[in-house]
Order: sequence, then C-alpha cells, then structure tokens
Amino acid sequence: MSDNFQIVDNSWENDSEECVDIYNVVKPLPYIKLFFSRDFKMGEEQKFLIQKNKADAGDAQAQYDVGMYYEDGIGVPQSYETAFHYYECAAFQGHSMGLCKLGEFYAEGLGVERSYESAFRYYEAAAKMENTKALVCIGKLYEEGKGVKKSIKKALQHYQQGADQNESLGWTFLAEIYEKGIDVESSQKRANFFYHERFEYHKRLAEQGDVDAQFAWGLDYQNGWGVEQSYRFALDCFEWAAEQSCIRALIFAGDYFAQGLVGKKSAEWAIYYYELAACQGNPFAQAVLGPYLLLHEKKISEGVAYLNKAVEERQCPQELIAECEYYLGKCFEKGIKCEKSDQKALAYYQSSASSGNEQALQRLRTACLRGEFGLEQTPFFTFEGKIFSGLRGHTIQDLKKD
Repeated sequence: MSDNFQIVDNSWENDSEECVDIYNVVKPLPYIKLFFSRDFKMGEEQKFLIQKNKADAGDAQAQYDVGMYYEDGIGVPQSYETAFHYYECAAFQGHSMGLCKLGEFYAEGLGVERSYESAFRYYEAAAKMENTKALVCIGKLYEEGKGVKKSIKKALQHYQQGADQNESLGWTFLAEIYEKGIDVESSQKRANFFYHERFEYHKRLAEQGDVDAQFAWGLDYQNGWGVEQSYRFALDCFEWAAEQSCIRALIFAGDYFAQGLVGKKSAEWAIYYYELAACQGNPFAQAVLGPYLLLHEKKISEGVAYLNKAVEERQCPQELIAECEYYLGKCFEKGIKCEKSDQKALAYYQSSASSGNEQALQRLRTACLRGEFGLEQTPFFTFEGKIFSGLRGHTIQDLKKD
C-alpha cells in the first residue's frame, strides 16, 4: 500500500471498487490537458496581481475583481474578510456590484457580523443604481421579513421586476414561491414556466462563454429545473465551466466522479478535479480532498497536510471540519505520517464527535467499551457522559504543543 498507509479496520474500506478507465465512462473534453500545465495556475496568479495593483491604486472595478478573487479563492487563498474589504472599497466609489456584494456579505455573515438591516441598506443603494440582483435580493428580505417588515406582495413585485430585466434570481424566487405556495395559490405549472425561462437564459449566456451561466446551466440539468434532468449534461456544463477555473464547477465535477453519478465511480478523476480546486487555495476543496485522499490511499502526505490546514484555519462548514478531525484522529491512532499518540487521537475524536460526526462517535463508543486510549472501560449506556466530560485537561491546541 502507498506511503505505508495501513488499514486496520473496516471503517476505511468504504469503497473497495477498483479504479476504472474513465475513457470508457465519459470522453474527456478537448481542454483537459490545459489543467496539467503550470501556465494555467500561473495565469490566474498573474491576473490577480495585475488587478490587485490596479485596485490598490484606486480602480473601483479592479477592487471589485480582487474581492471576487479572494471570495472564490482563485489565484490566492480564500479570505472573506479580505474580499469584504475590497468590495467595500469599490462600493465607496459607487460601484453597484460592490454595494450588492456588501449586502450579500452582511446577509450571510461572511467576513463581517451578520446584519440584515445593513444588508437591506446596501442592496437598496445598489438597486437605485439599477442593479437587478440587488433588486431581487431586497425582495428576498421582504419575503422572509429579515431587516424589514415581511411582505409577500413587495417580494413578488421585486422578483417580477428583476425577471423582466433578465435577472436569473428573479425567475428562481418566483418559481419557488409558486412551487411552495408561499402566501399565493400553489401552481407547479407557473413554477415550471419560470424555471424554463431561467433555463433558456442560462443557456444563451453559457453559449456566449459566461462561466457563471455555464455552472448555473449545469445545476438546471442536475435538478431538472426547466428541463428534463440529466446528470450527463450537467457534468458537461460543469466541465465546461471548469475550463475557466470555476471553483464550484471543479468541486461538482469531482463529486460526480466520486459518487458515480455518470458511469462508474472513479477516485482518480474525483481527486483530479478536487486537486484543481484545492491547489488554488479554496478551503472547501481542501477539506473535501484531505479525507478523500486518505480514504482512497492516494498521496497520503498531501492528504494529511490538507486535514491539518482545514482544522487549523476553520474556513469551511463545521461538518467538513469535523470530518477532517476524525481522520486526523485516525492518523494519530495508527501513526500515519505522524507519531502514534492515543492522547491526540482521543482529542481529535472527541472534538469531531462533539460536532456530530457519526464515525468519530462510533469510534469513541468502541473505545469506551474496550477501555482504549487510556479510558476506563465504561458500560454502553454511560459512555456519552464519559467521553464528553472534557478532553482530560487538554484541548487540541494544547496537544499540538507536545
């Protein structure tokens, strides 16, 4: 086995399927070799540096573009805080999309404390500059009554105004309201009409080379929104968007091969796409790739590095961080690319389990019943109180100093 990685129990053998020849599953797109070239990554880094120099010199459009680089983690490590800073700089110069992004970041709590009132204020400022996305986002705040008094009537007005101006989100929210019957008579027919309008709009933009539309078109095919569902066509769209270094498309393409949504599963091709996203500094992709590499016994050192990075930086969803903590626990338990340490293994398992990771919880249950990791052997029905009574005086950060 590669990198002296030793499988000790069956929990690591979730996918025993042999690797398949991807050429028998899906024909690679013509641009596929592009990603193996160093010029691709260097190209993104160079574009970022050029835009950053312009941004730091006061160019509003460049400030917005740099914010996008930091938000998506393209050519630079992802940072919502830094993205917010550059969006703010652009907004203060009257850049409508910069204002809209500030509204989005306040609404989602990205890089700044969540405030629906502030989100409404920035969306409103952007909408006054004829920003259609901001117009629709105001409608969403009215629909949910966040930062403003709830009003489905005003929400529908904003959605329709956005849709009339070819704003994709307008069609989306109109479809959802009629599909779910939110304070209106439920109508799947009307919902399907709006979904189809959006699908045709995505198609037109995608064929013109718009990367966001290419990704959105893939989601339409994946979910059967306005078109017959097709994973095959969805993957085509994601790979098409991936050609333009769309992080989301790279991750989705990796998921398709990991789950075998088109043909058989392929760990090689899943890793291939995850790596393309991870090497651009995207923390979500790195947190997905780390456990996947260990699970499939590929590039173990690289996988462990991604696990540590995800846990230390904590820039992705808690569920993914918990999974990375579980695999770090396995590493310290088995001595995989590190010295064995029951104490550190226990700390990572406990932290992972406390976030709801079922694998970590099961491992701790077994450890309690067997008296492993220095734990006193404990009956099944009392094990939870035992393992969550603390880290026996240690935290993960303390243990890293040992």
